[in-house]
Amino acid sequence: LWQKYTDPKFKDKAPRLVQQNGEDRLVADWGLNSSPGMGVSAGKKPEEVKLGGTYAAGRQGAWDPDQRIKDMAQDGVDAEVLYPTVSMSLYRCPEPDLLMAMFKAYNDWMVDFWAAKPKHLVGVGVVSLDDMPAVAEETKRVAQKGLRGIMVQAEPTPDRPFGHPTLYDPFWAAAEETGLPVSLHTFAGP
Repeated sequence: LWQKYTDPKFKDKAPRLVQQNGEDRLVADWGLNSSPGMGVSAGKKPEEVKLGGTYAAGRQGAWDPDQRIKDMAQDGVDAEVLYPTVSMSLYRCPEPDLLMAMFKAYNDWMVDFWAAKPKHLVGVGVVSLDDMPAVAEETKRVAQKGLRGIMVQAEPTPDRPFGHPTLYDPFWAAAEETGLPVSLHTFAGP
Protein backbone atom coordinates (compact mmCIF):
# COMPACT_ATOMS: atom_id res chain seq x y z
CA LEU A 1 0.00 0.00 0.00
CA TRP A 2 2.48 2.65 1.16
CA GLN A 3 5.16 2.04 -1.44
CA LYS A 4 2.65 1.76 -4.29
CA TYR A 5 0.29 4.64 -3.49
CA THR A 6 2.36 7.27 -1.65
CA ASP A 7 3.34 10.41 -3.56
CA PRO A 8 6.97 9.91 -4.68
CA LYS A 9 7.92 13.11 -2.83
CA PHE A 10 7.12 11.34 0.47
CA LYS A 11 7.80 7.69 -0.37
CA ASP A 12 11.14 7.54 1.48
CA LYS A 13 9.33 8.50 4.71
CA ALA A 14 6.29 6.27 4.13
CA PRO A 15 5.78 3.08 6.13
CA ARG A 16 7.47 -0.06 4.85
CA LEU A 17 7.01 -3.67 5.85
CA VAL A 18 10.02 -5.41 7.41
CA GLN A 19 10.71 -8.58 9.38
CA GLN A 20 11.93 -8.15 12.96
CA ASN A 21 12.43 -11.16 15.22
CA GLY A 22 10.17 -13.33 13.06
CA GLU A 23 7.32 -10.81 13.03
CA ASP A 24 6.05 -8.40 10.39
CA ARG A 25 6.52 -4.78 11.40
CA LEU A 26 5.31 -1.66 9.68
CA VAL A 27 8.10 0.86 10.27
CA ALA A 28 8.95 4.44 9.35
CA ASP A 29 11.86 6.66 10.34
CA TRP A 30 9.56 9.12 12.15
CA GLY A 31 8.89 6.55 14.88
CA LEU A 32 6.33 4.09 13.54
CA ASN A 33 6.97 0.48 14.56
CA SER A 34 3.67 -1.35 14.43
CA SER A 35 2.68 -5.00 14.14
CA PRO A 36 -0.26 -6.59 12.34
CA GLY A 37 -1.49 -7.59 15.79
CA MET A 38 -5.24 -7.55 16.13
CA GLY A 39 -5.56 -6.95 12.39
CA VAL A 40 -4.67 -10.59 11.70
CA SER A 41 -6.66 -12.18 14.51
CA ALA A 42 -9.89 -12.92 12.64
CA GLY A 43 -10.90 -16.56 12.93
CA LYS A 44 -8.60 -17.24 15.87
CA LYS A 45 -9.55 -18.37 19.34
CA PRO A 46 -9.08 -15.71 22.05
CA GLU A 47 -6.05 -17.52 23.49
CA GLU A 48 -4.39 -17.46 20.03
CA VAL A 49 -4.66 -13.67 19.63
CA LYS A 50 -1.46 -11.73 20.21
CA LEU A 51 -0.13 -8.30 19.42
CA GLY A 52 2.70 -9.50 17.17
CA GLY A 53 2.52 -11.84 14.23
CA THR A 54 2.77 -11.96 10.49
CA TYR A 55 0.38 -11.12 7.72
CA ALA A 56 0.88 -14.62 6.33
CA ALA A 57 -0.70 -16.01 9.51
CA GLY A 58 -3.77 -13.81 9.09
CA ARG A 59 -6.77 -14.12 6.83
CA GLN A 60 -6.14 -12.82 3.32
CA GLY A 61 -9.47 -10.99 3.40
CA ALA A 62 -7.69 -8.12 5.13
CA TRP A 63 -6.06 -7.17 1.82
CA ASP A 64 -7.72 -9.29 -0.87
CA PRO A 65 -11.31 -8.27 -1.69
CA ASP A 66 -12.20 -11.67 -3.19
CA GLN A 67 -11.10 -13.41 0.00
CA ARG A 68 -12.92 -10.75 2.03
CA ILE A 69 -16.21 -11.64 0.34
CA LYS A 70 -15.62 -15.34 1.09
CA ASP A 71 -14.96 -14.53 4.76
CA MET A 72 -18.09 -12.40 4.89
CA ALA A 73 -20.18 -15.21 3.36
CA GLN A 74 -18.80 -17.64 5.92
CA ASP A 75 -19.89 -15.26 8.69
CA GLY A 76 -23.28 -14.49 7.12
CA VAL A 77 -22.36 -10.84 6.50
CA ASP A 78 -23.84 -9.17 3.41
CA ALA A 79 -21.93 -5.86 3.53
CA GLU A 80 -19.26 -4.10 5.56
CA VAL A 81 -18.18 -0.54 6.22
CA LEU A 82 -14.38 -0.57 6.04
CA TYR A 83 -12.33 1.45 8.50
CA PRO A 84 -8.54 1.39 8.85
CA THR A 85 -6.65 -0.72 11.36
CA VAL A 86 -2.89 -0.24 11.29
CA SER A 87 -3.39 3.05 9.45
CA MET A 88 -4.75 4.63 12.62
CA SER A 89 -1.20 4.48 13.98
CA LEU A 90 -0.24 7.06 11.35
CA TYR A 91 -1.89 9.81 13.40
CA ARG A 92 1.29 9.75 15.51
CA CYS A 93 3.31 11.15 12.59
CA PRO A 94 4.75 14.53 13.64
CA GLU A 95 4.89 15.91 10.06
CA PRO A 96 1.50 17.23 8.84
CA ASP A 97 2.39 17.15 5.12
CA LEU A 98 3.67 13.59 5.36
CA LEU A 99 0.63 12.54 7.37
CA MET A 100 -1.74 13.90 4.73
CA ALA A 101 0.30 12.21 1.96
CA MET A 102 0.02 8.87 3.79
CA PHE A 103 -3.73 9.31 4.28
CA LYS A 104 -4.13 10.14 0.59
CA ALA A 105 -2.23 6.92 -0.21
CA TYR A 106 -4.50 4.95 2.13
CA ASN A 107 -7.60 6.58 0.63
CA ASP A 108 -6.49 5.71 -2.91
CA TRP A 109 -5.83 2.12 -1.85
CA MET A 110 -9.26 1.99 -0.20
CA VAL A 111 -10.91 3.20 -3.41
CA ASP A 112 -9.30 0.32 -5.31
CA PHE A 113 -10.14 -2.19 -2.57
CA TRP A 114 -13.86 -1.44 -2.20
CA ALA A 115 -14.33 -0.84 -5.95
CA ALA A 116 -13.56 -4.52 -6.51
CA LYS A 117 -16.76 -5.46 -4.63
CA PRO A 118 -18.91 -2.28 -4.36
CA LYS A 119 -22.15 -4.14 -3.58
CA HIS A 120 -20.58 -5.63 -0.45
CA LEU A 121 -17.90 -3.17 0.67
CA VAL A 122 -18.27 0.47 1.71
CA GLY A 123 -15.01 2.43 1.98
CA VAL A 124 -14.35 5.19 4.48
CA GLY A 125 -11.56 7.73 3.90
CA VAL A 126 -9.20 9.09 6.53
CA VAL A 127 -7.92 12.64 7.06
CA SER A 128 -5.95 14.61 9.60
CA LEU A 129 -7.30 17.92 10.84
CA ASP A 130 -3.96 19.74 10.77
CA ASP A 131 -4.38 21.75 7.56
CA MET A 132 -7.96 22.89 6.93
CA PRO A 133 -7.64 23.73 3.21
CA ALA A 134 -5.94 20.36 2.60
CA VAL A 135 -8.48 18.41 4.66
CA ALA A 136 -11.41 20.10 2.89
CA GLU A 137 -9.84 19.29 -0.48
CA GLU A 138 -9.19 15.64 0.50
CA THR A 139 -12.73 15.26 1.84
CA LYS A 140 -14.11 16.40 -1.51
CA ARG A 141 -11.63 14.21 -3.40
CA VAL A 142 -12.57 11.00 -1.56
CA ALA A 143 -16.26 11.73 -2.07
CA GLN A 144 -15.66 12.19 -5.82
CA LYS A 145 -13.83 8.84 -5.86
CA GLY A 146 -16.83 7.14 -4.24
CA LEU A 147 -15.83 6.63 -0.61
CA ARG A 148 -18.86 6.91 1.63
CA GLY A 149 -17.55 8.48 4.83
CA ILE A 150 -14.57 10.24 6.36
CA MET A 151 -12.79 9.45 9.62
CA VAL A 152 -10.87 11.87 11.82
CA GLN A 153 -9.04 11.54 15.09
CA ALA A 154 -11.24 11.54 18.19
CA GLU A 155 -8.94 13.79 20.17
CA PRO A 156 -7.58 17.04 18.80
CA THR A 157 -4.32 18.59 19.91
CA PRO A 158 -4.79 20.81 23.01
CA ASP A 159 -4.19 24.02 21.04
CA ARG A 160 -6.91 23.10 18.51
CA PRO A 161 -9.99 22.02 20.53
CA PHE A 162 -13.01 20.74 18.62
CA GLY A 163 -15.06 23.45 20.33
CA HIS A 164 -13.14 26.22 18.50
CA PRO A 165 -15.78 28.53 17.00
CA THR A 166 -14.38 28.67 13.43
CA LEU A 167 -11.19 26.61 13.02
CA TYR A 168 -12.88 23.49 11.62
CA ASP A 169 -15.45 25.28 9.44
CA PRO A 170 -13.76 24.36 6.11
CA PHE A 171 -13.81 20.67 7.03
CA TRP A 172 -17.43 20.70 8.23
CA ALA A 173 -18.46 22.62 5.11
CA ALA A 174 -16.75 20.01 2.88
CA ALA A 175 -18.36 17.14 4.79
CA GLU A 176 -21.77 18.81 4.50
CA GLU A 177 -21.29 19.63 0.81
CA THR A 178 -20.30 16.05 -0.03
CA GLY A 179 -22.82 14.42 2.29
CA LEU A 180 -20.09 12.31 3.89
CA PRO A 181 -20.78 11.16 7.44
CA VAL A 182 -17.90 11.93 9.80
CA SER A 183 -16.60 9.25 12.14
CA LEU A 184 -14.27 9.70 15.09
CA HIS A 185 -12.22 6.77 16.37
CA THR A 186 -10.78 6.66 19.87
CA PHE A 187 -7.63 4.79 18.81
CA ALA A 188 -6.85 7.40 16.17
CA GLY A 189 -4.97 10.38 17.50
CA PRO A 190 -1.60 11.96 18.05
